[in-house]
Amino acid sequence: MLSRSRLRGLTLIELAITLAIFGMTMLTVLPSAADWLRSTQVRHAGHTLQRALERARSEALRLNAPVRFTLVSSEDARALDAGCVADAGGGGWVISRDAPDGACHAAPSATVAPRLIAAEAAGAGHARVTVAGLDAAGAPASGLRFNGFGRVEDEDGLRRITLNLAGSRSLQLDISRHGAVRLCEPAVRDADDPRVCR
Repeated sequence: MLSRSRLRGLTLIELAITLAIFGMTMLTVLPSAADWLRSTQVRHAGHTLQRALERARSEALRLNAPVRFTLVSSEDARALDAGCVADAGGGGWVISRDAPDGACHAAPSATVAPRLIAAEAAGAGHARVTVAGLDAAGAPASGLRFNGFGRVEDEDGLRRITLNLAGSRSLQLDISRHGAVRLCEPAVRDADDPRVCR
């Protein structure tokens, strides 16, 4: 037969102390977790735009013909619709052969304008990230065109995309005349750090 002391459970005081320790631990961890989530959203947006730009360039090389990359916005941030327009502050993007205004929701086609190749709405995982497209002089720019050699055709086209989310780090995409796309962190100042913007 088991003694009474071996059947004993948790007392109310032990439970209260355990919950208090758990609560204090959560209070120290939650701010760090929120910062990490914001940082992850910005990084996801940066990688998504970098892959889209690289795809536009590779499609231009594959087709040996000009291909556009355009930042766009829609009436509904979660989906591209007939009201979409080229927008330097748009978080959505379109890869197409022709200007995509008003036709971002079209099915991909090699013959029907805007000869859409791929598109994504701003609300696809990073709707709260602020996007700003800039040309080489720092003026707003919404798009660029890669030629059949993968080089950027437009002198005044998109050369930089900045990504921001309040309370988080900023990231930047730089696009060279040769078509190379590089993701970097403007806050990094050490020239030897691979994350530095050049």
